[in-house]
Amino acid sequence: MEETPTFDQQRLRRIAPDVLAVAVLALFLTFFYWDFLTGRGFIWDDTMTEFYPGVNYFAKSIKASRFPLWIPGVHDGMPFYSDPEMAVYYPPQWLLIPFVQNGRLPFLVYQRYIVLHYLFAGLCMYAFLKQLKLDPMAALGGALVFCFSGFASLMVVSFVKIQVYAWLPLQLLLVHRLTSSGSRWAWLGLLSAMLMSLVAGFPQTTLYGWYLVIAYWLYLSLRHHHKDDRSWKVALCRLAHVELPRQLAAYALVFGIAAIMVLPTIQNWWLSGRPKLPFQEIADPSLPYHELLTLFVPNFFGTTTTADVTPPVTFWGFDPQSPNVRRLHPVNAGPGYWQYWEFGAYVGQIFWLALLLILFNWKRVTDKGTVGFFTVAWFGAMWFALGRYGGLFNLAYYLVPGAALFRGAARMTSVAALAAGMLTAYAINLLLQRRGTRLRTWPLFLPAAAYGCLVLALFVGGEHLAVGLHDTKRLLWARHETLYALGVIIICALTMTGTAWIERSRMQVTCLGAAIVISFVDFQHAYGSFHSGRVSPDEYYPKSNRLLVLLKEYREKRGPFRFGQIIRGKIGEEIATFRNLPYFHDFLEVPEGYTGFYVDSVAQFQGITNEEAKIAIQNIRVTMERDAQGRDWLGTRTNSFPRARFFSRVRYFDSPDELRHALAQDEFDWRNEVAVCEMPGFDVGNEDEHGQQASTNDSIQFESLTPESNLITYNVSRPGVIFISQTFYPGWGVSPHHQLIETFGAFQGIVIPQAGTGQIHLRFSPQVLKWGIAITLFSMIVVILLAFQPARALMGMQIGRTETSTPNRSSADLSGG
Repeated sequence: MEETPTFDQQRLRRIAPDVLAVAVLALFLTFFYWDFLTGRGFIWDDTMTEFYPGVNYFAKSIKASRFPLWIPGVHDGMPFYSDPEMAVYYPPQWLLIPFVQNGRLPFLVYQRYIVLHYLFAGLCMYAFLKQLKLDPMAALGGALVFCFSGFASLMVVSFVKIQVYAWLPLQLLLVHRLTSSGSRWAWLGLLSAMLMSLVAGFPQTTLYGWYLVIAYWLYLSLRHHHKDDRSWKVALCRLAHVELPRQLAAYALVFGIAAIMVLPTIQNWWLSGRPKLPFQEIADPSLPYHELLTLFVPNFFGTTTTADVTPPVTFWGFDPQSPNVRRLHPVNAGPGYWQYWEFGAYVGQIFWLALLLILFNWKRVTDKGTVGFFTVAWFGAMWFALGRYGGLFNLAYYLVPGAALFRGAARMTSVAALAAGMLTAYAINLLLQRRGTRLRTWPLFLPAAAYGCLVLALFVGGEHLAVGLHDTKRLLWARHETLYALGVIIICALTMTGTAWIERSRMQVTCLGAAIVISFVDFQHAYGSFHSGRVSPDEYYPKSNRLLVLLKEYREKRGPFRFGQIIRGKIGEEIATFRNLPYFHDFLEVPEGYTGFYVDSVAQFQGITNEEAKIAIQNIRVTMERDAQGRDWLGTRTNSFPRARFFSRVRYFDSPDELRHALAQDEFDWRNEVAVCEMPGFDVGNEDEHGQQASTNDSIQFESLTPESNLITYNVSRPGVIFISQTFYPGWGVSPHHQLIETFGAFQGIVIPQAGTGQIHLRFSPQVLKWGIAITLFSMIVVILLAFQPARALMGMQIGRTETSTPNRSSADLSGG
């Protein structure tokens, strides 16, 4: 006689499938990102050139007990805390601070932090699918697609997007719990998850994810009220008059709590060139029609890899209508190389089989509402991703809040990837829960037939299919990739068909397990080579070399200055140092940089053609110059302005554009006259040459106390303006009370209304941050007060009748399962 299992044994049996599924997912992620975890490979592009330097500057500043409001090293100085991509208010990023060693965050630590986000995203997706009462194998399949889709795998080079992407399934899970139970904890959890998504660093991905969250919230609320009221008309009215205002209130609270970040970000965005971008720039990159082929054969157009991979395979499927492609033609990589990861929408061969299985067995789908919702979401997201080519984005640009704020409609593939994961999970669940009925499985072989036709066409006359295939190497590559896709989809179709026809559950699990493993191999083949970077950040951002030693010594002797790289007489970059090296070395300041926002006034100033004026005014004292023959030499500029300089002669202009035009054309004596667009409040009559010569007795001393604080000591014999070669930006103030004005169209100037001596403390203490803190504190108090309200009063959910009739209604009932 068999013994009755104990409670612990029963519990272990229940959780064992979930533990195994999570372990498999973690194993897949470990294998996929093994080089990043062990330091054998390094993440590149934006992650290394922008986000890692920013996180390093943030972490080392906090460890040094300084909140980084300002970064003086790039773009002539710019606000740091208000760049959302730096994610200074993102709590997980603060966990990196203890790992800072000798002023630097080890890149290996940062890479492991990145991989942990992928694991967190997969766990959240798995938990969401389990919340919908799906089988562990189905939840694993959905999480696999979500974690290894084209968007997830390729955007590792722009990690801040993934930092936001990871929170999307958790928001949907909490929306489901909230609408099904009205729990105060679900409400608080949802606000927290939305807040984390907002402060994680990439508002565009946050917004696109919120489109899905809002739609799912409205869908569940509508279905909930319809079940209670039995009338679509009443349910729609309640949705419009009750649920929409509640959603707006919830998002208002999220924005209120995040006001400490949102308000400075809005100010930063407004002062950048972003508000002036035309529709063509906003819609770039859009997913062109030919790129839809990569939904079936992900690397049909080749891959983009790091330069040291031999031989590199060039991605040639870029969008020739892209404004940036037409403007930028990198010498080594070719035009449009970055669009390889911008266009990554592949979600695996398993998704196409899942979609066909659902569509051809619709009557057997139990939760038709949820499956239908995510089917529409996938098609809608892909339509939106077509951007200017599809029409939906053109409409959303004018009608949908936020759609016109961000470049790159193709990034909506993040939403498509989640929807694809949902449909894959439901299809696997359909195979496992078919309850004795036969499913139509013959449609699973339709993609194989289509791929076979494509293979035949490539072999018979592939060079006639596209201009790019005239290249024999590209044609051979396309044939190989299409054959590989054909093999994968045939194997997956066979395993899924076997699952549908086999009655024994163990064999079903074996077949589906094989399909999941093959799908992982599919993703590994598609994007594994993309993760083969070999350029160490210590080489890209050296900790020390001869040039850095010289620049540091010069700074200690001569005070603050900027280091410029000059190519054929024009200010350039990346001759001797790479961009954003100043994030690692506080003594290094340069006029260029790679940042999310770029103050428009500085950009306009740096766009003028008077190179001599630009070099002098930007305090570029040391230069690395490259001539037409490619020879480099290090030198100093004796005519460049110091960091702070006194001008007794002032030239007034009616507008910044007029000022920049006059400066570009050398129409005034900018060496001896400070140019302004605001009257400084004293007699600006220009003195004669004799008077100007006398001004050589005037002295200015500039001392940088911290990046946010400078001390200026002056002794002048006449009224004038102290010019400071640092970006003019709201939030800088002077004490004692002096007038701070903009000079040369981009830089700071302090009005000295009369002769004399004194000290001026120049400090960056932005008022917008103080307002943000106040609104954040107020919003947090409101949330705390609401959290202590009774659950029904808080949510207003009509669950009373439900509680009396079906006290234990499960979430599966509420989701149509």
